Amino acid sequence: MGRYYSPTQCLETIKTIKPDAIKTSHILNDDHKRSGLIPVIRFIRKNNTLFIAGRVGSQHELNQYRLLGAQYYFGYISDIPVSVSMRKQVANNS
Repeated sequence: MGRYYSPTQCLETIKTIKPDAIKTSHILNDDHKRSGLIPVIRFIRKNNTLFIAGRVGSQHELNQYRLLGAQYYFGYISDIPVSVSMRKQVANNS
């Protein structure tokens, strides 16, 4: 079985880099991995960092990421990062 590294192990290093954005690729239907996302979300909010959600596999996951504060996503409908607000506009116009 492969090792699972918690993203929290890297947050102090990331803090020194001061990135403009952080992309996550979490699987939200796995409780253990989803709980590992919580410290990352706190870090993103505290440091006012752009949050990009990757590997979004369904509309339900997109909605969950939107609630967590993701501003962009990719993987569900688009191969390139798309604004979450843009996706909401497209869905409302359909």
